[in-house]
Amino acid sequence: MNPDEAAALAERSGAFGRSLSCLVPLGCGALFLPALLSIGAWAVFQGLSGNTTIYLYHSDNEAMSVDVDGVEVARLTVPGAYPVRVAGGDHALVLRGARGEQRFSLLRTSGLDEHLLPTDPDICFVDLDVSGALYKPGIPFLPASGTACAGALDLARRVSVYDRFPVEVESPHFRVDELPTTIDLGTPVFLLVPVACAEATSARPGELLRRALGC
Repeated sequence: MNPDEAAALAERSGAFGRSLSCLVPLGCGALFLPALLSIGAWAVFQGLSGNTTIYLYHSDNEAMSVDVDGVEVARLTVPGAYPVRVAGGDHALVLRGARGEQRFSLLRTSGLDEHLLPTDPDICFVDLDVSGALYKPGIPFLPASGTACAGALDLARRVSVYDRFPVEVESPHFRVDELPTTIDLGTPVFLLVPVACAEATSARPGELLRRALGC
């Protein structure tokens, strides 16, 4: 190792509070293993003790208030998916609108959780894998370009049907413009599509995707 390389390594290691001597394998292992374990434990603690996200999907212009544990946390007046964050633990949710009250329970939540709750009791969700329908190798997906409707939309796959709420979801995409522009080969991409509960299991995935795209 020449002097310039040694100096560069020393500078990088100094950013982590180490000296150049820590580049000796045994020394680094002895110093960094406890640190990595501590960082991992802290990340787990933060996840378990952090806030839970509840995505409230409001599908019409009816005014609706949202209470969590007796405290109003949101008032919805226009359609959209609204994230509401609450502390981990057990929670009682109440939705109040022109059609009366809806009551829900959310149990044993943690900061790792994301949940979905539509405000309309007649709305369910279909989780579609749209990777085969919207993505081609080397071609970015640009929904605003208007070319998406020309894709092989019938390759969309129905992965799950959600008809009981609240339901746990993972990094949900509610709109086509939230989808990534490019993906790695073989990576699934999921789109949550709202649909009347009466047709949630019978509607063709390709048709649901066409609706979401506005085709």
